[in-house]
Amino acid sequence: MPKADFLFEIGCEEIPVGYIEPALAQLAGNLAAHLDVQRLGHGPLQRFATARRLALLVPALDREQADREEELTGPPLAAAYRDGQPTPAALGFARSQGVALEALHTLETPRGSYLALKRRVPGRPAAELLAAELPGLILGLRFPKTMTWGDGSLRFARPIRWLVALLGEEVLPLSLGSLRAGRVSAGRRQSAAVAISIPRAGDYAACLRAAGVEPDPRRRREQVLAAARASAAEQGGRLVEDEELADTVNYLSEWPVALAGRFAPAMLALPRAVVTTAMKAHQRYFSVEDAAGALAPAFVVILNGERPEPDELRRGNERVLAARLADARFYWEADRRTGLAGLRQRLDSVLWIEGFGSLGQRSERLRVLAGHLAAALPERTVDHEALDWAALHCKADLASEMIKDGKEFTKLLGLMGREYALAEGVPAARAALLYEHVLPRQAGDALPATLAGTLLALADRLDAIVGLWLAGFAPTGSKDPYALRRQALACLRLLLEPSLPLCLSQLLDAALAGYPQVSPAALRPALLDFFLGRFEGLMEEAGVAPDIFDAVVDSGETRVLDLQARALALNGLRGDAAFERLVIGARRVGNILAKEEVGLAAERAQADLECWAAGRAPLPYGYDPGRMVEAAERALHAAVAAAAPALRDEIGERRYGDAYRRLAGLSASIDAYFDGVMVNVEDEALRANRLAFLRNLAQLFLHLANFSRVVLEGERESAPER
Repeated sequence: MPKADFLFEIGCEEIPVGYIEPALAQLAGNLAAHLDVQRLGHGPLQRFATARRLALLVPALDREQADREEELTGPPLAAAYRDGQPTPAALGFARSQGVALEALHTLETPRGSYLALKRRVPGRPAAELLAAELPGLILGLRFPKTMTWGDGSLRFARPIRWLVALLGEEVLPLSLGSLRAGRVSAGRRQSAAVAISIPRAGDYAACLRAAGVEPDPRRRREQVLAAARASAAEQGGRLVEDEELADTVNYLSEWPVALAGRFAPAMLALPRAVVTTAMKAHQRYFSVEDAAGALAPAFVVILNGERPEPDELRRGNERVLAARLADARFYWEADRRTGLAGLRQRLDSVLWIEGFGSLGQRSERLRVLAGHLAAALPERTVDHEALDWAALHCKADLASEMIKDGKEFTKLLGLMGREYALAEGVPAARAALLYEHVLPRQAGDALPATLAGTLLALADRLDAIVGLWLAGFAPTGSKDPYALRRQALACLRLLLEPSLPLCLSQLLDAALAGYPQVSPAALRPALLDFFLGRFEGLMEEAGVAPDIFDAVVDSGETRVLDLQARALALNGLRGDAAFERLVIGARRVGNILAKEEVGLAAERAQADLECWAAGRAPLPYGYDPGRMVEAAERALHAAVAAAAPALRDEIGERRYGDAYRRLAGLSASIDAYFDGVMVNVEDEALRANRLAFLRNLAQLFLHLANFSRVVLEGERESAPER
């Protein structure tokens, strides 16, 4: 099979940095899927991207599909021949396929005998298939926002200016609107190499590099950091490593060149975060520090290729940064004069959400809610006075000159509050809470280092989710303007990673109590479903199957720490013989009872187990062990009572894997019970006693999971869609 490298490049105006990698992943995935469908073999795809181009190189692509044999089924044999003679159905089938009747054969199938035709289908050229498919792949890319150009019929992140499509040395007959694919790419805007001709697909990277464009984003990112580090060393310092900034700058330069600059040492009197934010967030400058780790009055900017007058560029960048830092010093000094208490007072006149009060009122709600959370953890040591102070002041920097009105330093929310507190002499541990309350800011971000900070961060997000939900900003489809999904995930992390045994439904009730205009019962179910939906996603990432998650949630438990432990333990048991015994045993107990006969009361599990262990009837449903006349029912009751003390300890210590195995150990006694005991006997008192016992036993299983939701191996094909 002849092969050739295939190159495909989309050239356009500068694409926003955040759009590039997702678009490149889509393009690569869609092209690979198309090649597989078309049965075109190839080597591993190579991805290239800059702000002005998305490109794929497919090594050793088959130039054409392999021929294939297909079998076409015609009419049933009984309809194709009558009395040994072909019918119009047979003749018509042969004629429609352009063959003689003798070319047909009989095909035996489970449904019977049919007339059929085998034929060889010649493969189509790869160039033809790609030329037809690539326009759809281009226009099918999804971006957060798109724009139209040309005659207005084409949409893309930015206007497309050129296309390159080469199969070996051959230009594919590809068109998109008025554009025609060729072999000419474009160089950097500041470069003399305006047009870059590519002789063969495999020469792509070498041709671009020769013209001053590095197309490989991984290699270019390494060049960014190497150049920045070298430039910082020339300034007598070392680069402040910043992975996020390196990712951004990587797509702002097609040929990274570092340029160092300096600023007034007096500006180092500002908090370090203010200086580095002025450099990073607005100018995309790397910071420099000295050997001791202190910030140096220097920066590194990455240029897009060599420039003829570097000194002039350096002075221009220094002037821009000087203006930014001058603004920051003005804001800092003004806020210092106002003081943290003064900023806190300003919150009373700052609206939070229309109809839901001011930021000052929100601070009061946080104070109450954070105190409630601390009280729910009596075994944990919390500095209640510091937590109360931090809750009242954690939003104060929203009224600061540095942050208010959408100024340049809004990313320093929380951090500026800490800096203002430290400048006033507030103890460092207390001041740190003002910053910790915004953590985590995004996925993978650090969590608060202290329990008080964790509780304040949790209170802040719970109050925000409830208030914004009430205000009509609940997420719908892809719309989530206030990132409530992200805030809910943050809440789950704040509960799970510090191992806080708090009940989600009770947390929501406490947050809803701050909004007396709504009944908790009216909103709690929707909010609980919202949180559990996010939690299910976390559990799926951890490998927990959906039916396992549904089963543990149906237990009625809402402490996410316990739900996580149960789900992981039960999911880990799958494939073990005990798993099937556990599920079947629970089902046998539950199947004889109407669904409404057993309630979900997870919080009573410990009390019920105490009763079992003491040989008394558990709390929900009373029965008399003395009325058990059959040996099998006495044996099952004794087995449950014997297992209860250990089961109680295992549940209390969250050793749910052991608890599941212990319940599975009851399966033999359960089987013997149903083999030897008639539950629905005519004796009404005896029947009632047996049903009450089974209700309690079903409740015992339900304390851990609703095992009717679990799908066993042989049931998977018939399981309903979720």
